[in-house]
Amino acid sequence: MKATIKHSSSGPKTIIGMIESGEDCSRKPSRTPVQGKEFQQPEMSLIENAMFQVNPEIDDHEWRKQFFGDMPHYLSRYFAERYNKTFKQQGRSAANLYLLKTVGEKINPRLQKVLAQYKRQFKFRNAYVHNNDLSREKLLAEMDKSEIKKLSQQFADFFTGKLESLIESEKANHKDYANVIVAVFESLQDECRSFGYTPPYNRNDGLHQSEAECGILRLACQRAWENKLNKKRMAMREHLAIAVGQVQKAASPYCSRDCMHEWKNQKQRNRDFIKGMSIFDEDSGEEIALYDMFYKSTANPAIRRCELMVRMAGYQGIATAMGCDGLFLTLTAPSKYHNTRKQGGFVDQWLGNSPKEAQRYLCQIWARIRAQLKREELPVFGMRVAEPHHDGTPHWHLLMFMQPEHVDRIREIFIGYAINEEVTELFPKVYRKPIVGPLDYRPRCDVKMMDPSKGTATGYIAKYISKNIDGYGMDGELDDETGRDQREMAAHVTAWASRWRIRQFQPIGGAPVTTYRELRRYANNDKNAFKSFVTTLSSKQLHNLFNELFPDQDPTFMGPQLNFHGPRLNYEAMGSLQRWEVITDKYKPELKTNAAAASDAMKAADKGDFAGYVMAQGGPFVSRKDLLIRNDYDTAEMGNEYGELVSKLKGFQVVGDDAVNTRTRKWKIQPKSQALLDSEASTSSTEGAEVLTGLDLPSRSSVNNCTPSQSGRLNTGIKALLKRRGIHLDDHLVNVMGQGAQIRVDKDHIVKLKQSYYAENQYHPPELVDIRPEETEVWDGWDTTGPKTDNTVDFVPGWESWESWDWG
Repeated sequence: MKATIKHSSSGPKTIIGMIESGEDCSRKPSRTPVQGKEFQQPEMSLIENAMFQVNPEIDDHEWRKQFFGDMPHYLSRYFAERYNKTFKQQGRSAANLYLLKTVGEKINPRLQKVLAQYKRQFKFRNAYVHNNDLSREKLLAEMDKSEIKKLSQQFADFFTGKLESLIESEKANHKDYANVIVAVFESLQDECRSFGYTPPYNRNDGLHQSEAECGILRLACQRAWENKLNKKRMAMREHLAIAVGQVQKAASPYCSRDCMHEWKNQKQRNRDFIKGMSIFDEDSGEEIALYDMFYKSTANPAIRRCELMVRMAGYQGIATAMGCDGLFLTLTAPSKYHNTRKQGGFVDQWLGNSPKEAQRYLCQIWARIRAQLKREELPVFGMRVAEPHHDGTPHWHLLMFMQPEHVDRIREIFIGYAINEEVTELFPKVYRKPIVGPLDYRPRCDVKMMDPSKGTATGYIAKYISKNIDGYGMDGELDDETGRDQREMAAHVTAWASRWRIRQFQPIGGAPVTTYRELRRYANNDKNAFKSFVTTLSSKQLHNLFNELFPDQDPTFMGPQLNFHGPRLNYEAMGSLQRWEVITDKYKPELKTNAAAASDAMKAADKGDFAGYVMAQGGPFVSRKDLLIRNDYDTAEMGNEYGELVSKLKGFQVVGDDAVNTRTRKWKIQPKSQALLDSEASTSSTEGAEVLTGLDLPSRSSVNNCTPSQSGRLNTGIKALLKRRGIHLDDHLVNVMGQGAQIRVDKDHIVKLKQSYYAENQYHPPELVDIRPEETEVWDGWDTTGPKTDNTVDFVPGWESWESWDWG
């Protein structure tokens, strides 16, 4: 079909405007035709159409196709926008030269290196969904969630359809069922590899019948394929962004803007999910909001950071006690893994490697170093931190402690393996050509001795821990790699680690932290059991228990004089709540075991003494097989929908003793019940409570800016009083309440804390007092219905300011 196109000078100024405007997107391309001639209207994508509006020359249009034919739509918009801007400001020649030199000679070769790594997936492209680009079908990186879901169903149907024919063909080759099902699964594995995906149970040794059955169920499952495709899509999308230069200091450091946007959206969806769910104990019927438990775990960046610092301080204490020296080591990949220079410009040696491949290289180098250290019996312990360069390529910082006599040899081994690959690029160069001369290992690795006079090793690595989690304590500081705000860059680093699934922190040597957490859980369970026991005692029994725990306070005590300092406790003057707190605070948990070191490990873990825990487990150089306390797992044979073995942690076991179950309650995650929702709506919360009187307080913020409590014990008592009344306040409101402020719980309910006092030699504990609200004047229209919010789909009450939180 031919048509004479009339030239139109109107239209949007940017490509984004053209794409987002339905009118402009549907408009046909226009140009000024030669008088008396007609031309055939070309088919083109939206990007090509946008450039055609600026430069409608047919020859230029055909010539431009070579630069955008394989480039995904979400990447090509930037370069087309630059072309249009250059055309308007400098003319046709400069715009075409930009495409030739920048896109043609620099961008497209890098793009092809990356696309070649995913080309096997394109064999199934006829199942892809068309997009607005008329010249080709969508790449996996361009698909949205709905299209991924459709494609995953097609993959599942494809493997399900293959199953019956493969079984019939393999029956002729094998007689028993086990060999038939293994052969069928191996054929399906080959099909999966042909599409560019790693199949389940992908290993070289022989497969068992049960593994083949579980693997077939995975390959025929839509949800399993959806997870696999989503992971591949995210990696491919970010890998292509790296190829075109979107991840670098001059653009978006550590991760692309697209990656950062998706990460923030996913975090918001996670928060919304957590806010709407609860955990339910079927035995007791207790239901707790999920976010109450979630933010008390290591999923909370602040708790995660604190635990890492406790562990590092423990290693530091052990090293000091043992007289060890410390080395701070840096390990970096060769130039072929780096894609962009810090000063700007692409690295010519880049082979199209992703950050995940660079991380795999670093892991291989460290495995060789560790093996050599083991062969020469040179034990080390410490911590490893993985963080990105500005272009997303990972590098490692290692803090290792060792015996002083081993320092030189360990340093030699580390440098030797670090520079073993591509060593020629470390020699001096003349006119960019290597010559024989002294080798400089510093671009590949760095070794520094810890100097105690300049600070501790924990302080040395604290910066790296903070900048890779939430940037805590680094307000106003600039990132060394990018020169930008450190707290902002901490979010980019976390998004980078999430996208490439890179483990940021890993201990070297020592005892496992999971066992440390289980011992702390046991101690907490033991304390709670004692508190429950105390609540069942009579007044006389409680008094006897007090005298047993505090024998020096008993006036009838007939034993030797105890060395007691400080004021004595007056049991009679204390209220019931204070008695309960004094008694329960005195209790120390005990572990019933014949191994004294195991009990010491539990007590150290309960106090947060990681060094004491590690030494009780066997020391920093202990091997896993020689640990005194080990994790205990419960294995279910049909643990998931694929019939696989699933292991769940249930406690710990001291060698030679029975296992200890720390998971005494069985919780399940479910949507919040109506009863819990009603309870939350009727009781006070951070969003609903209001400070009414009396204090000059600092403003609320996302950082720890709460008014400091005068007494932690007082706050505990206030919370107990509030809980009895069905009122729940956060720490900030409890603090200000303890200082005399009135708190409005709801419209007609105001409470205030009446402080404790002595009267006539009698102690009166704190108590809650209800305050009658003042009656307000009534005016005309007071009961008129206010404005109503019609669209509440995206509105989550009380979560408006959470976007600024540091989620890590």
